[in-house]
Amino acid sequence: MFSKQLNGKSRKIYVSLLVLCLSVGAAAVKGDSEKLPVIWMAAAIQEKMERATDISVQAFNDGDYQGSAEIYSGDAYVLAHGRTIISSQPGIVDMLAGMGAGGMQYGYMKKFNQKTWESGRYVYELYDYQIKVTLPNRMRPLYADNRDLSIWEKTPDGQIEIRVDIWSNAVVSGSQPTPIDPNSLTTQFFHVAQSRSNESQPRLMNNPNIIRQLDRQFHQCYINKDIDAILDFYAEDFTLVGLSKPNITSKAVLRMNIEQNIAQGTLLDNNPQIIYSSDSGDMAFVVNTFIWKIKKTDDSIQEYPGKGVHVWKKNEAGQWKLFIDIYNTDVPMN
Repeated sequence: MFSKQLNGKSRKIYVSLLVLCLSVGAAAVKGDSEKLPVIWMAAAIQEKMERATDISVQAFNDGDYQGSAEIYSGDAYVLAHGRTIISSQPGIVDMLAGMGAGGMQYGYMKKFNQKTWESGRYVYELYDYQIKVTLPNRMRPLYADNRDLSIWEKTPDGQIEIRVDIWSNAVVSGSQPTPIDPNSLTTQFFHVAQSRSNESQPRLMNNPNIIRQLDRQFHQCYINKDIDAILDFYAEDFTLVGLSKPNITSKAVLRMNIEQNIAQGTLLDNNPQIIYSSDSGDMAFVVNTFIWKIKKTDDSIQEYPGKGVHVWKKNEAGQWKLFIDIYNTDVPMN
């Protein structure tokens, strides 16, 4: 949501652009002309995202919460952990003002394990991050680690703004930052081209409800405890960002995770409600809310309202598969 370290940021951007320019030259020498548009696209998109984020952070630290919220589109969705979904810019301004009311200031945000997919008018950015904040009543700064999915949308005037933003619950590490592996600081950029063959499922422009239908079927599989069907919905290169657990990227690990959840209680209902869905190219996303109704092993029934984002992507066979699955709850789980 917020930026990397502000001091020296412009220098880092220029260095990154220089590296990309050298890569372009190398590709040209090798005759790899098809790689040139993607390399330039990555540089332009990353620069716009970084600039918009830096402006937003500086505005927040200046107490200009309206200016800070302008990184979001007017009809953006913000799915913050521990609170209900926000679906308007005034609501985002109120959220930021609440965060800053106690005098909180952002020192830096370091992104790592960052992956970015460009598909049509949307740019999907998935990353881990560490933030440093200062508070008036604390002698030392506070550090926290988190995970985020930002879905950016290109605007007609050539800019870029956040359409959907969701992050998992923060793990507060205290007065000392958790060490970050330097090898995880490199950004991976992917251009998702529109497929033209193996269309085993219709394109969304011909059937805009297909993703919503798939999303509902996916949720029903959890009620049915059909683990094989659940796993089949996921892409081979999926990422599941859950609560207080490392990201899951293996179907074997996902199977064990689902089996453990079933052993801890029975999911009676999840009451999924699709709030918004959209697509561009061979990627699509769904914003949804849910209420997990769980029967515990002691026969008590507890409810946990929450929300999430599903990013779907077409595989080589032309099938829509769940590519990124991230969610959080409005209340603590116990």
